[in-house]
Order: sequence, then C-alpha cells, then structure tokens
Amino acid sequence: MKRSITAILFVLLFSSACIANGKDTDIQLQNILKVVIKYANRAEWITTDNFKKVSFTYKGKELQAYYDAENKLIAFSADLSLNELPKEALETITKKFCDCVISDVVIFLHADGQIDYFAGIKISKMYIALKVMPNGKVKVFQKIRLQ
Repeated sequence: MKRSITAILFVLLFSSACIANGKDTDIQLQNILKVVIKYANRAEWITTDNFKKVSFTYKGKELQAYYDAENKLIAFSADLSLNELPKEALETITKKFCDCVISDVVIFLHADGQIDYFAGIKISKMYIALKVMPNGKVKVFQKIRLQ
C-alpha cells in the first residue's frame, strides 16, 4: 500500500514539474505513464467522443489515466481507502452527515497539478457524491436516489 501511494505521489510530483518545465517534460511524463500501464495488470481502454480512459491495477492499486483527443494527459485518478482521506475532511463528513457510510474515496490529479478528492456516502436511500478539498472543506457534488 505504501509503495502504491509512493508511486502515485511520484507521478504527481513529476506531473507538477512537467507543467513548470513545459512540453519536453510533459512527453517524459507520458512515457513514464506508458511504462506503468505496460507493466500493470490488465489495462482496459475506453474511448468516448471527448476523452480516452485507461484503467489498470498497479501494485494492487486501481488507477485511471484520462487523455484528450490529442492524447495529452488530462488527469490521473486512484481509488483510496477511507484512512487516506484528509483527516479534516473525514471529521467534517462524520459531523455533517452523522449516520452516513462512506463507501468510496477517489483522488483526482489534474494535469495542471490541482488535486481533488471525492467521497461517496450512503444515507438511508441516498448516495451523495462529495467534493472534498485538501483543507477538509466538503461540498455536495451530486445526489442520487437509491432504489
């Protein structure tokens, strides 16, 4: 688990450097992702009109990379465990949504270096997607009624 997080952080830090250093470094980041995807378990590609997505498992961690029509990296995401959510955010969620069950946690790393967390919670017959800021603030992103 620690190695997976380290690998993700490495890609994040490298992607931030790519943005600062321009196009040549962006190509290096693309090459690193190609190697990671190549050695990952069962990479699955999905292509839509707007983007391409590759999902794969790397060292036991579910990861996704998103590309635009010109094959430029848009973002990178990973499923996280509950304890990988920022502590302040976890406290906010449990206070604001007392009887909830946190069922999903995802980190979304944009190509420009921005980091977003999302948490999916279940309360009675509702699934609520929350956008979680790194500082712990929580905002309702979407509500879905469960059957």
